[in-house]
Amino acid sequence: MKKLLIILIYTAIFFFIYREAVNAAYFSLEPSSSTVNKNNTVTLQLNLNTESENVRGAELYITFDPSLVSIESITAGSYFDTVEHIIDSNEAYITAFMENVDYVTGTGTIASITFKGVSAGTATINFDCNRSGIYRDDVNSTNILVCSSNQTAQLQIQESSGSSGSSGSSGSSGGSSSGGSSGSSSGSSSESSNQSSSSDSSSSSSTDNSSSKELTELPKSGIFDNTLGYIYSAIVVTGLGVVLRLVLFK
Repeated sequence: MKKLLIILIYTAIFFFIYREAVNAAYFSLEPSSSTVNKNNTVTLQLNLNTESENVRGAELYITFDPSLVSIESITAGSYFDTVEHIIDSNEAYITAFMENVDYVTGTGTIASITFKGVSAGTATINFDCNRSGIYRDDVNSTNILVCSSNQTAQLQIQESSGSSGSSGSSGSSGGSSSGGSSGSSSGSSSESSNQSSSSDSSSSSSTDNSSSKELTELPKSGIFDNTLGYIYSAIVVTGLGVVLRLVLFK
């Protein structure tokens, strides 16, 4: 009977420690592969999978090659109560957290991110895992993000097919002065439109930066705190073993 009691106690302790050590949550971008023409945009969904864990909040850094793509806008999803962001030249910071309820669980969309093709090539949209986290709904707000499970995305940027400038040039070589003038005017109009678009994009980026200067900080656990947790659990198990041996077998 005594041996059975000891087995049951150790089994309960093992499952308690195992449950606390499970880290399974991750981020993903969908679709994972897209094609977009230069100067056009494509929108990706930023998702969170908690793997049945109860999650209080999350924060992440998305990085990209600014010579290939830029972020035009970030729109909050409905998974969290509050989503805030800052857009920089080569990365974006997003923080999301709950206000009305304690936690979320399962899979949901944190935000929609719109990218613009800058030049032809293949751009990989990554997560900076060292500065990102998914925080469990516990007293320590334990970071349960598993970096190896994150699902990134690739954007294939293509050169735009055809342009009004080349059309105007061919019309001019045909000997029509009015055609050349029209082509020149069209090229000028296109150039002016591109400058206006660039100005609007710059203004939008500036607005995003200024409107999100003060973001709510989420509590972080860190590697040191997690290590202390495991050491504490080991001490508890060892202590219980000594006490049981002294009480039951003396």
